[in-house]
Amino acid sequence: MQIASPQLSLKLSLTPAFSWSRFYVGANAELVSVLHHVVDTPQFVYLWGHFNVGKTHLLQATCQELLDHNHRAFYLSLKALKGCGPSVLEGLDRYDCLCLDDIHEVAGDAAWETALFSLYNDIQAHGKSLVVVSQHTPDAAGFKLPDLVSRLQSGMTYYVNPIAEDKYIDAIQYQAALYGFKLNTDVQHFLMTRTKRDIAHLAAIFKQLDQLSLVEQRRLTVPFLKKVLVF
Repeated sequence: MQIASPQLSLKLSLTPAFSWSRFYVGANAELVSVLHHVVDTPQFVYLWGHFNVGKTHLLQATCQELLDHNHRAFYLSLKALKGCGPSVLEGLDRYDCLCLDDIHEVAGDAAWETALFSLYNDIQAHGKSLVVVSQHTPDAAGFKLPDLVSRLQSGMTYYVNPIAEDKYIDAIQYQAALYGFKLNTDVQHFLMTRTKRDIAHLAAIFKQLDQLSLVEQRRLTVPFLKKVLVF
């Protein structure tokens, strides 16, 4: 059965929490600015970084914003769909912006690499934009097709910076404010010493706290956090 509205289907499949308002920018201001204007002119943007620094969040926030402004955008995770084969890429060159997540997952697969190379060329020919995400730089992602590697190296490449240690308290306060929490010094110190230094973990903690504080109708204190949080 054919889906009547691919755009609506995509919009419903995006994670609502992966919005621009919920992304702590930190040291990533330049790349965030580029993504906000990714369809102003045809662009190829390559994002890379370590696990749980917000790469998927960035891709989905970009896609969501474009859809909200009536642009044709599409998000696809190659990690989730690599088992379906490279045919899933067919026809994606028609979107104003294509966002491909986890491209390193198909590195070394000749069929996938050929399909990605063709897709890149088609997107360029149609004057559209492409944003891809990997855990590695273009030359270290494991791709074997030389022409594809050269294409991946040709755009704007940005490292997605993790939260700096001296800015981690700012990130905690930012996430707290999203849920209307005001944290005292003891709670801030507790979270500083107990949480992982990645944005996904921090966001999950505050989502958990939001749900639990509503259920138990308690303000955030260190004894409450010790009782309810599972790190």
